[in-house]
Amino acid sequence: MSRASCIASISPPSRAQSRRPNQPPPCLNCNSSPKRGSSKPERKEIRFQFSLSESDTKEPKADLADVVVVASQVGGNWSQRVLAESVGGGVYEFRLTIPQAGNYAILFTIPSVNIEIGQLPQLGIEVIP
Repeated sequence: MSRASCIASISPPSRAQSRRPNQPPPCLNCNSSPKRGSSKPERKEIRFQFSLSESDTKEPKADLADVVVVASQVGGNWSQRVLAESVGGGVYEFRLTIPQAGNYAILFTIPSVNIEIGQLPQLGIEVIP
């Protein structure tokens, strides 16, 4: 069985947008490095936790039911959309099954609070065989 290592990095938002003129988008913070779950040798399950909080007050953005994670392989044609699950206190977790080693871009959208793709920082994950 092959092993997968993951390296994560966060990039700033791709464009400066805000939900409303006086309200910046929430902050996104990594709570853990991606962790490899049990998987078949050719497919890697990645579990990752992050937190969301208000930019100005730092209050947690808890229990949002529509935090969508969009993952795509950089330079490839694979992509996947999953819902992040609230684990409490503004902390969310998502799981992805990565098809192969490589670099992946992870983007976030939250329709209920008018956050579109590109308004939150992008997460980069490198899966190493």
